[in-house]
This record gives sequence, structure tokens and C-alpha cells, in this order.
Amino acid sequence: MKYKIVHGIVHLKINRGADLVRSGFQRSVDLSNPARLNENDMLDWWKNVSKDFKNKVFKPRSRSFDIEVTAFLLAKLDDITIYSSNYDPDTKRFRSTYIISNENVVEMKELKVRGI
Repeated sequence: MKYKIVHGIVHLKINRGADLVRSGFQRSVDLSNPARLNENDMLDWWKNVSKDFKNKVFKPRSRSFDIEVTAFLLAKLDDITIYSSNYDPDTKRFRSTYIISNENVVEMKELKVRGI
């Protein structure tokens, strides 16, 4: 089955403790259609998110881990990266959406995927 994914696939190397922060964006904006995801929506969401949530994202690491993940890049803003590790082609929804401070992104490499 072939399907089109409108967001890039990246290989991320991140240095983060075990407390990755689930993005509230998934629940606050309808992600039933990936075409609805756009940078302005994410910018607006990030501007309006609570200070408490931002503190969790920027909280200093308690331990360092070298983690590698292949993910769908949903947004790369000045201070954060939002990515999803799962896409369901049947429902066309991203799942397992995370937000991470850019200071914890060691490397990001765009992957070229054939057949999609």
C-alpha cells in the first residue's frame, strides 16, 4: 500500500533523560488529518501553552542518555522540536507525539524514503 506523508522523516540523536514530554498539541488541536498540521498552528499552540508545561520541556536533565529515534518531524521551532514516532496510514493520524528542547537535539538528519 502506498500513501503520502506530508512531513519529513528524520533520524534524531537526542541527549535526554528518561522524562520525554508528551506533547499537549496532540490533544489541543485536531490531528485527525495530517494536512491540518502547519507551522502557524504549532507556533500559536507553543505561544499559549502554560508556563508549567514549558518548564517541563526545558527542565535540566537528571541523567544523560544517547537516544536515537527515527521519527516524523512535525515542527522545528527556534527553541523546540516536535516529532511523532508513529503514523497510522489507515486513520492518517500521528501518534506518540513528543516535544523536546533543541538543546537536547544532538543531531538531526533528514531521511529519504522510497515508495511513499
